[in-house]
Amino acid sequence: MKRKLYKSVLRKYCVMMIMSYLKDRAANIAIVFAVMLPIIMGAAGMALDIAQAYHMRERLCGALDLAAVSAAATYTTQDDITMRLETVIKENFREGGIGEMTDTEVSVTDDNVNAKAFGVYKTSFVHAVGFPTMNVSCDTTVKRDVRGLEVALILDVTGSMRGTSIEALRTASKNFINIIYDRTSDDEFVKIGIVPYSIAVNVGDIAPDLVNDNRPLYRGVKVPYQYLDDADDLNSNVEWHGCVMARDYPADTLDESMDDGGYWTPYWAPSTPFDNTDNHWDSDYDDYYGNAGKIVHEYSKCDNRRTPNLGCPEANPIIPLTSDKQALITATERLQYWCRGGTLGNVGMTWGYRVLSPGYPFEEGADFDDEKWQKVAIMMTDGENQFFDKGTQHSGKDSDFSAYGYFAKSYHPFGPSTPVGSSKSDAEDIMQDRFMETCAAMKEDDIQIYTIVFGSKLAQSGYADLREDFQNCATRPTNYYLAPSQDDLIAAFEKISKELSIIHITN
Repeated sequence: MKRKLYKSVLRKYCVMMIMSYLKDRAANIAIVFAVMLPIIMGAAGMALDIAQAYHMRERLCGALDLAAVSAAATYTTQDDITMRLETVIKENFREGGIGEMTDTEVSVTDDNVNAKAFGVYKTSFVHAVGFPTMNVSCDTTVKRDVRGLEVALILDVTGSMRGTSIEALRTASKNFINIIYDRTSDDEFVKIGIVPYSIAVNVGDIAPDLVNDNRPLYRGVKVPYQYLDDADDLNSNVEWHGCVMARDYPADTLDESMDDGGYWTPYWAPSTPFDNTDNHWDSDYDDYYGNAGKIVHEYSKCDNRRTPNLGCPEANPIIPLTSDKQALITATERLQYWCRGGTLGNVGMTWGYRVLSPGYPFEEGADFDDEKWQKVAIMMTDGENQFFDKGTQHSGKDSDFSAYGYFAKSYHPFGPSTPVGSSKSDAEDIMQDRFMETCAAMKEDDIQIYTIVFGSKLAQSGYADLREDFQNCATRPTNYYLAPSQDDLIAAFEKISKELSIIHITN
């Protein structure tokens, strides 16, 4: 009996101890869970904060890439690039979203633009454990590299460019070519042509093919003068040097085929037998004083030159599109100013159009619809369209000879489809209208146009209409440059060359 009572008491005691032990174990688990819960919640919160910070970084890096490309493609100096980058990144990383941008850094090294952006994300969870913010950053490098670029440099080489102005043009053109080629990974991806113009354009060795059978004796064969004061004047400087007359309107404004526009006529400034100080070069005609004509051909004589090529830029023929950098550099170094005749920028612009065209007579250009190539025309002038008149006394002419012939008060040479003006001013306005027609036609063929108006004279208020025309000719307003000084001219060409670089993000 006592044994049974003892066993019963022991059993109850064991059950009580076990229950007590179980209760103690349950409390331990609760305690451990209570301790672990903040850690688990913190880890989940941290994961969420990290995900949000990563999302903010993606937004920041995307905005940085866009800003870096825009800044590198549009601007040249580090200050300008920095300003542009900050503007664009703020436009694309707008306030009110996740995170806040705090700073940017920009450095320009050679052809690379290196940009960094910094930001801060205010945490939602881990601030409770001492991390109120997370710092984020990203960086990118943009490299300028020219690929698939065709450029026509249409350059004013009239007499007003004499002296240091032509030197500045040589420097500007040479710098442009060097910058473009230095930035390309393969010279074959760049083709540049040069179109010097004055009152006419020298089309170069292709000239005899453009004039059909109506051709005078070209370079290498002497002009058959019947009489010259000095036998030494019978040399290569008095041959036909390749300038041609303008086609009839509207073919003079367009890139017309030979079938549509017809052949060209050789540019051959006739003698002025009634005024031996003008362009009297052929002794078939004596002046009123009985003096025979004499050829004065040196370009340095400027307004006193007398030659069948009067006004034609003899030493500066068109350079068709080429990837030969050295040939282009040599051509820029040989740029010379050419007096007499005046300025016909519309003629230069149309020949620039033809150089870029894939069609005859210059066939080096890619097709207009070839997306691998970008076509660009850079038109530079230091004067308005005008007909120069040295002052003939007896010829009845009111201008020097030009690509359109003479202008006289009772007659001008623009053909029966052109209204006859009563003054040279009217004729010059017609030429400006044709220049604008050529600009429009080029833009229709997706040629990007840059225009540069050079010289302090054209910066004056009286030339506001001319400047407006050149701005309207350009593809967009920012493609127009007013360059009052020689330094401005050089800077304009440099800036354009850098803007034409195609941009690549390298990391």
